[in-house]
Amino acid sequence: MIEFIQAYQDKPGIREVLHCLKQAQVRSYFVGGAVRDWLLGERTWDLDIVVMDWPPAFVECIRRQMSLHLSEASPFLTYRVVLPSGGHIDLARARKERYPHPGALPEVKPTDQLHEDLGRRDFTINAMAIEIYPDAGRFHDPFGGRTDLSAGWIRVLHQGSFQDDPTRAFRAIRYAVRFGFHYAPETEQEWDHARAVLPEISFERIKNEFKRMTLESQAVGMVQEIHRLQLLESYHPEFRAQPEALKILPHIPRTDESDWVLLFAPFCLHTPKIFELSLTREERKFFQDLHALLHAQDLGATFEEIHRRWKSTDTRALRFAALYKRHPLLQEYAEKREQTRLSITGQYLRDLGIEGQKVGEILDRLFVEKLKGRLTSLQEELRYLHDILLKSSQ
Repeated sequence: MIEFIQAYQDKPGIREVLHCLKQAQVRSYFVGGAVRDWLLGERTWDLDIVVMDWPPAFVECIRRQMSLHLSEASPFLTYRVVLPSGGHIDLARARKERYPHPGALPEVKPTDQLHEDLGRRDFTINAMAIEIYPDAGRFHDPFGGRTDLSAGWIRVLHQGSFQDDPTRAFRAIRYAVRFGFHYAPETEQEWDHARAVLPEISFERIKNEFKRMTLESQAVGMVQEIHRLQLLESYHPEFRAQPEALKILPHIPRTDESDWVLLFAPFCLHTPKIFELSLTREERKFFQDLHALLHAQDLGATFEEIHRRWKSTDTRALRFAALYKRHPLLQEYAEKREQTRLSITGQYLRDLGIEGQKVGEILDRLFVEKLKGRLTSLQEELRYLHDILLKSSQ
């Protein structure tokens, strides 16, 4: 496996970290997803390295690398090195862990045994390592991850894995759908453990799993699998996905992890339970807007009506509701609103002496005309503004 190290060792940032590890003679290993993906013929720039010690010489060496940023250690004995060209390296002290009760965050202790660190991970395919120092390129696979990778199995490392951490159920789904793998029999036996413990964990942890799914190319398949296995229903019985809502997910674009709300929306279209959970102001607005749209008897029959009623509504909620309620004009409005910008501003109108509510009314009229494609330049906006002001003065 020396080829793995050779593929990374000349890259800025990674080169310096490997140099420091060897200079300080730190027993160290590449672990986890990067090793898995390499064996699948892929490469990632989000790397995980496990070290057996934190000698001062190593930390000082890393800090001297001016092109790198080393974050402070977390409670779980990890540092993050941000790479200049994108991506990062997570440096973690080898550790073992125990869960004081089902669903709890783990209690962590350092270890000098690699197999103990690998053994605390979620699945065999993520429990492989490639040694950096002293025996560069040596492959470690104490749990048969390479065999499972070749056979296409998602296999837990021990019985009760999902009871310790029920979010592993979401990860099992993510890997199975992403790679087209199957759940090993040991994993199949864990679903009931996950369903039993999920109600005990914070919603924030579930939200984080949805965020990780958001930009996956197979995210919709993952959500459908969560629905099939009734994981969110076990978190709360009212989180039951609407099949029609699942069908529209492929048609709504996602741009970053904040769009996890789109993947979660099918499970809470008709329940206020979502508002009892931990949400940011932006997330809460999305769900409030979506519920308002879905319960509205009349969404509007013209651009003017739609804009008047929904101009402050989250665009993602508009797209979702338009598809769900089969309202083509609302869908067109949402798409065009996202792409449309006026050249004339509120400040420009105030500089003309226009005040108060009149500013918003004029901007709305200009905006709707631009949505319709009738204003395509600043000059046309100014001419239309002139007509509005002329009529209002008569």
